Amino acid sequence: SNALQYWDFLARLGIISGVFGGGFGFASESAYTSWEHTPVGICAGIFFGLLTGICFAAKLTQKFEYLKSIEKRLSLITSIGMAVGVLCSTLVHIAIMIGFAQTNPFGIAIGIPYGIFAGAILGLISGVMVEKYDTK
Repeated sequence: SNALQYWDFLARLGIISGVFGGGFGFASESAYTSWEHTPVGICAGIFFGLLTGICFAAKLTQKFEYLKSIEKRLSLITSIGMAVGVLCSTLVHIAIMIGFAQTNPFGIAIGIPYGIFAGAILGLISGVMVEKYDTK
């Protein structure tokens, strides 16, 4: 049923996004501290990864029929995923900055390429999933 597919799509993309966010958030802490790892980066990454992944998936599900009609949908969804990745990365880095009481925004700049990369992966996976989901 469509409702079950909707929740399945949201859950899958949320989990995938949370895993990538947690991994990149954990790695990103080294931009702020090289002497210790705390739960700040991984928790912020999981939280904002999950949140942005679910929001991205929810928007895609609203546009399933439209997306299925576009010839270059995989490129479009991947590009949108990259933008979402930058947003997620920025939120993760702001949380890490707050957690480490940092005021230098350099970590946000370092995180943008990682956000683009993670978002491209999320977008590509999302695009493939849109191809496979039957929306009729």
